[in-house]
Amino acid sequence: MPTTVPAALPSNLLHRLRGWAASQPARPAYSFLTRGETLGGSLTFAQLLERVESVAAGLIQAGVEPGDRLVLAYPSGLEFVVAFLGCLEAGAIAVPCPLPHHPSGMGRLAHIHQDCEARAALTSAAHLPNLSSHLPKLTWLATDTMTGPGPGAPRDPAPSDVALLQYTSGSTSDPRGVMVTHANLSANEEAMAEAFRTSSRSVFVSWLPLFHDMGLIGVVLHALHVGAHAVLMAPLDFAQKPLRWLKAVTTWKATFTGAPNFAYDLCIKKATPESLAGLDLSGLLTAFNGSEPIHAATLERFTRAFAPVGFESRMFYPCYGLAEATLFVTGGDLGAPPLVTGDDPPRVGCGRTWGDHEVLVVDPETRQPVPAGATGEVWVAGPSVAQGYWRHPEETARTFDAVRADSGRGGYLRTGDMGLLDRDELVITGRIKDLLIMEGRNLYPQDLERTIQEAHPSIRETCVAAFSIERDGRERLIVAAEVTRGLPDAEAEALKVAVKEAVSLHHQALLGDLVLLAHGTLPKTSSGKVRRQACRDAYLSGAWSVARP
Repeated sequence: MPTTVPAALPSNLLHRLRGWAASQPARPAYSFLTRGETLGGSLTFAQLLERVESVAAGLIQAGVEPGDRLVLAYPSGLEFVVAFLGCLEAGAIAVPCPLPHHPSGMGRLAHIHQDCEARAALTSAAHLPNLSSHLPKLTWLATDTMTGPGPGAPRDPAPSDVALLQYTSGSTSDPRGVMVTHANLSANEEAMAEAFRTSSRSVFVSWLPLFHDMGLIGVVLHALHVGAHAVLMAPLDFAQKPLRWLKAVTTWKATFTGAPNFAYDLCIKKATPESLAGLDLSGLLTAFNGSEPIHAATLERFTRAFAPVGFESRMFYPCYGLAEATLFVTGGDLGAPPLVTGDDPPRVGCGRTWGDHEVLVVDPETRQPVPAGATGEVWVAGPSVAQGYWRHPEETARTFDAVRADSGRGGYLRTGDMGLLDRDELVITGRIKDLLIMEGRNLYPQDLERTIQEAHPSIRETCVAAFSIERDGRERLIVAAEVTRGLPDAEAEALKVAVKEAVSLHHQALLGDLVLLAHGTLPKTSSGKVRRQACRDAYLSGAWSVARP
């Protein structure tokens, strides 16, 4: 259904907030579930606007100027949403970060704070003592203590003003701040509204991290854009009991939800006749799948497992996006079964562009578009493409201003992702920097990792890294995998044999080495993506904690 919005409502997110507060003041805007199950708090659109204006006034009183960067470090919850919108209302640039719980997280936050030259860091009063004690050089402000309007009018940003710095996950390099403008946000939200057919009658349910672009832009800000009710829960509550997600979908009669592929796999593992009791997924219109490789087997197994409670394959919505394009790039036609192409391995199509956007598949060396069905680098152009990386002009020029050799047209975003076009749908095959060339053949680590993960039950799901090193003048395939527990020598040897046989059978490749790692030691980004280059560095330096029996 089309977006239902008052005719005079402008596209700026802040204007839309004021418009929804005027047209549907008593309707819930955001709700948060404690432990993923019970209602822990809710804000109507009118209450949300009041809280956002209070925070904006408090920030202005604290000396925040237009364009100042403000780091946000919050747990998942309503206060993050209020603080983020309060930053925009104050004319500042929001810089969402994961709330650190251990020293490595503190280091990432400090790095981002220094990189963006932040004016201050924002958090809630409950977390301020711990954060300020670990990072005393940062100026900390607690936004949940900011009450009352105070002096100073809201600052209305221009479309070209930067709204947020979305720091990349760092899967292939150090995190960099992507400069997303208000115009970028509006264009991306409108493309999603057209593709998803979301409206003010939609109900969202999500456990996705709010500091990450999928949870922030794809759920929180998208709900605000269309005037929908978003029911949120913490990622940890989902991780502890994955079916809490689907129970929330049932309880709140959600029409829109989604997650990366691994989340659907986790739910499949928990699906028993007893656990399905009381679930009802028949009201879902959209269950998007993105952010990591989408596996046809996952879509099939999930549909089969949850068909008894009303889930249908047409509800799945594979899509593709990245922070450098704000978020959403391609998606299919709502209600159409996902496109599955090829058989070794089968790959899932991620749809087409929406709005005034363009996707090309280009030979990265010649910069010429390749024929349909041929693999190349994915290039993107359009109003959602961000303005570049904060304080990285050379990398910005390389990444955000690619030029086609055939037409001389520039301004394309080089995604670094490899893909092809099949029946006008984009199919992602891997990343350029991760591509392995073994004996003259191209192998994608995601495919290898999936095979290895399924080769033995002791290998932890989504905790496998495949990469290569040069040894004796040849490229050698190296695999690192976390195991569920320390294995005796005989069992570890059996696991290694199973992995070698699986790699040889499915990929016709020889395994150079397999390292079994202790739980939680495989390098990953804040959003859970494997950092393969960091894995390679750790392997070469011998810095890993190897699993012991």
